[in-house]
Amino acid sequence: AAPVIIAAQTKDTDGDGKIDQIDLTFSEILDDSGGSNMNINSFTLGSSYSVASVTTNTGDDQFLMVGVTEKSAVDTDVTPTITMGASKIADADNNMAAQSAFTPSDGAAPIVTNVNSNTAAGRYEIGDVIDVLITFSETVDVTGTPQLTLETGGSDAVVDYTSGTTTSVLLFNYTVGSGHASNDLNYEAISSLNNSGTIKDRSSNANVATRTLPELAATNSLGANEAIIIDGSVPTFVDASQYDTDGDGNIDEIVVELSEAVSDVSVTYGDFALGSGTVDGFSSFSS
Repeated sequence: AAPVIIAAQTKDTDGDGKIDQIDLTFSEILDDSGGSNMNINSFTLGSSYSVASVTTNTGDDQFLMVGVTEKSAVDTDVTPTITMGASKIADADNNMAAQSAFTPSDGAAPIVTNVNSNTAAGRYEIGDVIDVLITFSETVDVTGTPQLTLETGGSDAVVDYTSGTTTSVLLFNYTVGSGHASNDLNYEAISSLNNSGTIKDRSSNANVATRTLPELAATNSLGANEAIIIDGSVPTFVDASQYDTDGDGNIDEIVVELSEAVSDVSVTYGDFALGSGTVDGFSSFSS
């Protein structure tokens, strides 16, 4: 009997989110150096994919690797059919046969393709909530609670997964905490989507997602996509000086220096109290 394909699986060997290989298993050992004609014309692919190469392992066995020309878009969930031509693949007895379209299983793992936010550019303070969206190359199932670490100064924020299972976009809601600071919010490192919980594709193989995030300065990183400033610091008193501005021997002005600039509209004289005397107004200036 002629060898036939009994199993096939797509692969993304370089981890860029695009299938580039289909691994084939045959019903018997192939004759790599004899009657087989193992070239790109030995197979045709469906879904407008094309064969880039055909390679074998060292020595005769049941396996072939069919290289696939990558598409421009991510496609880890695509399983193009593969058809074997007649008089192409032979066993030791030179038996050959054509084979109709065989559909591979999905062996390509989902990867992260983008990190962004729907939160508008601007400055955010303690208690504000910022959504962080992580997009995968295909639909994923989530169990447990994956976590994302954001670079927020001396105390990095660890943000729990919020929602998104059965879609390709996962939501992490980040609440600005006391002491958090960033001039351009980003995750802490490309490994910041940690290994808590599980993220897998929805294929029968349940391929575990690759959690590597885009490089920090890449165009598809959170920092490059957005312009979000984090200010989790509360202004504090640095110094205070008292004055007798009209020279009548009574203190009538106290100048207070704060640790950072504050919005004038956020301050009223009712925000201040004295140990003796009363506050009846205030004005602001910058030194």
